[in-house]
Amino acid sequence: MPGKRWKEAEEEYLHENWGKQSLQELNKNLRKLFGRKIEDDSLKDKLFKLGICSFKSTGDWLTPGQMAAMIGYERSTIKAWVKKGQIKVKRKKYYKRTELLVQRSDFIKWLENNQDKWDSKSTELYALGEEPAWLKEKREKDKTRKYKPKQWTIEEEERGLMLFNKGMTYKEISKVLNKTYYSTKNTLLRYKEKKMKKAV
Repeated sequence: MPGKRWKEAEEEYLHENWGKQSLQELNKNLRKLFGRKIEDDSLKDKLFKLGICSFKSTGDWLTPGQMAAMIGYERSTIKAWVKKGQIKVKRKKYYKRTELLVQRSDFIKWLENNQDKWDSKSTELYALGEEPAWLKEKREKDKTRKYKPKQWTIEEEERGLMLFNKGMTYKEISKVLNKTYYSTKNTLLRYKEKKMKKAV
């Protein structure tokens, strides 16, 4: 006997919350919101068929993109933290691709232990699941706290401008310098303006 047909709203819910919630949380919320009863393995198959994840895994493993989505940051920021060794990842090969993965519980623990490195103002309510006490406290502190991004050195600005003049895009330069896209774009625009004023 065929299973219950999936509604568009259910599939949209999976797209929006995959990576933000564990597999068990997704299953629980599907039952609560839509009355759908499904086994964890069947839910994994559904996620795979929808193309939401590139491999059959539980929601307990996160890619850099999923971690970025959880806290409202850019993927390049997460990858920079990984590259610097601040977040420990496992490399797993699926078909011809290698995925960087972090256990969801380990990432949340890292967020708790490194609260000075990120701003919760960009993190949606319940993005990490049920809000732990430490996150509620951090949200209150972050309302008045100003996060100062790390300043660019003159050498970084000059190198960035040199790469831009060679035809590289802001996105490509941000990867080379381990900066975010917007930080790269805004800094180089300001730096070019400053150089032009000096030349006048």
